[in-house]
Amino acid sequence: MKKDLPLPLYYKLRESIREKILKGDYPPGSKIPSEQELMQEYQVSRMTVIRAINDLVQEGLLYRKQGKGTFVSIPQVQQRLGRLTNFTQDMLARNLKLDSIILNLELISPSFLVQEKLKINEKVKIWKLERLRLADDTPMGIQVAYLPSDIFPIIDKEELGRGSLYEYLNKVYGITFKRAEETYWVRMPNNYEMEKLKIGKNVPVFYVQRLTFLADERPGEFVESVLRGDRYQLYVELTT
Repeated sequence: MKKDLPLPLYYKLRESIREKILKGDYPPGSKIPSEQELMQEYQVSRMTVIRAINDLVQEGLLYRKQGKGTFVSIPQVQQRLGRLTNFTQDMLARNLKLDSIILNLELISPSFLVQEKLKINEKVKIWKLERLRLADDTPMGIQVAYLPSDIFPIIDKEELGRGSLYEYLNKVYGITFKRAEETYWVRMPNNYEMEKLKIGKNVPVFYVQRLTFLADERPGEFVESVLRGDRYQLYVELTT
């Protein structure tokens, strides 16, 4: 019988650190022991420590801050494709404290893109609602919703407040959206997005377009979202 080979030291160290992260010994956002401390605790070389940490950084479990050390990553929010949900539902399902800050709400003439998406002409005014979406006080995304005023004549900023747009529209107009179509792109953020999302220029973002339909199949909402790539992951279930 072939004898099992001993596990490499870096592998043992990597899995030990992973276990401490998963058990909460190293909670999200906390700093893990330094390379020197790990060398002493596990009696391994610096190269072994570096390799173990590099693996966990590549997996997204850890991240480095130059001159400060290595920290445990905040868990990503999994966006499951194939179901019509909103930000409020997504965050509540993960027991995260959600918040929305209205950056802008105005009644404007639609751009050509919005006209095309909502199937309206240039004479129909639209509501442009821009919000910063937060989870546990961390900026997660910027969302700009465009809503036709012939369907939604009034949107009250004070009444909408920090709550769910879909719940507000259902309460005021009795409207429930039936389905949506989404398209995702990956790109780098611009200066405005870096400022609002509190990210660096090298952190990619998801740019998402959503077109949401009413029960009678009329387009009722067009949304442009910019989501932090370091805080979101996409999940798709495939069947034969």
